[in-house]
Amino acid sequence: MAYRLLVTVLYWLALLARSSSAKDVEILALRHEVAVLRRANPRPRLSWTDRPFLAALTRIMPKGLRAHRIPPPSGHDQSWRVFLCAHAATLLATDLFHVDCALTLTRLYVAFVIEHQTRRVHLLGVTRHPTGQWAT
Repeated sequence: MAYRLLVTVLYWLALLARSSSAKDVEILALRHEVAVLRRANPRPRLSWTDRPFLAALTRIMPKGLRAHRIPPPSGHDQSWRVFLCAHAATLLATDLFHVDCALTLTRLYVAFVIEHQTRRVHLLGVTRHPTGQWAT
């Protein structure tokens, strides 16, 4: 609700200063981005207040500034499907998940493998305390 209110207020402010609003919004967004970059140590991290602020500013920016985005793919590339069909017999997918046990109030970690062609799932192991050695 606070985000929606902020967007509405910024939109009203943009209507009041229609002639130079695009330039002012862009300068404001760039100044905020510079402030975020200046306080970053190894890499910039957006705080929880930065995200709605920048999102609200992009809502009222003119479309010409937002037109430089990466366009969606024009057609469907079949190469991934062809690859999966050709190698289905030799492909395996592995993953980890956890299960919270209500009776013992513990969390169990499960490792499994699924065969791509047959969709068979193979259980590799279950543990309460996963380590790097266990995962390997």
